[in-house]
Amino acid sequence: YTHECGVSMTIARVAIDSGYATQDVYRWARLQSPQQVLVVKGLEHAAAPIGQPSHVEVTVHGKRIKRGVRLWPVATSMLKGELYRWLRLYKPTDPDDPYPHGYCHFPQLNEEFFKQLTAEQLVESQTRSGYKKLEWQKTRDRNEALDTRIYARAAAIQFGMDRFDARKWKQLREAIEIQAHEIEEERTS
Repeated sequence: YTHECGVSMTIARVAIDSGYATQDVYRWARLQSPQQVLVVKGLEHAAAPIGQPSHVEVTVHGKRIKRGVRLWPVATSMLKGELYRWLRLYKPTDPDDPYPHGYCHFPQLNEEFFKQLTAEQLVESQTRSGYKKLEWQKTRDRNEALDTRIYARAAAIQFGMDRFDARKWKQLREAIEIQAHEIEEERTS
């Protein structure tokens, strides 16, 4: 991806859903760096946004392949709730005020993207035994923007972005500025 200042940026983490065409996903993931690619599986209920990975490939004798594909569980319900709360945050009216934590910045995107992003709602239902439970239900067929946002968030958490402090963000900004300066020097020389 190209930063607005012209610097090429690499992808730090990628999360790929294994819920469809599972074996194809595993085959592709085997060819990628396990430090960069996370094979994920959404779970409705979990204790953490992204859990510990488990080895999902086994030998013909049933032993786990230690360097095989690892599957990362993602608490989709938890992350959808977080995203929907963040979508309700307002942009500060004073330019000197910081954006609230979680504020969502979007480039120019079409209406279909936002319909997909908000294509589910939290609904209360009852179990057979009479207990109430909350579950996410689609309000329209297409929800790919929501799914990709949730898995990108999980990848960001696994990468450690939630633990970045102001110093770390400053280091990243400075590294981009140095690269941008080098690009500009190459153009002018």
